[in-house]
Amino acid sequence: MNQEHKLDNPVWYSLAESHKNLALVYNKTHFYNPEYCAFGAFNEISNNGEDLMVYAKLVSSFFIFGAKPNLPTSLQLKNELLCLQMK
Repeated sequence: MNQEHKLDNPVWYSLAESHKNLALVYNKTHFYNPEYCAFGAFNEISNNGEDLMVYAKLVSSFFIFGAKPNLPTSLQLKNELLCLQMK
């Protein structure tokens, strides 16, 4: 099986596979435990924002990797960088 597709979303695959013991999983979104770093990723755009809200209660700010998520109105987007993670 070709593994190159994992380079399209390396944060997701790290959290879902090799770093899964460091991950906090909320539905379709995986985050690093904030003791290590404050960011996460999802592999499907169909998130509803609830995953982000749960994590936002743990940290004051965080990064999310992947397509732009559906943001709840109570979360403020401070910065956005549109780019490919790896190609």
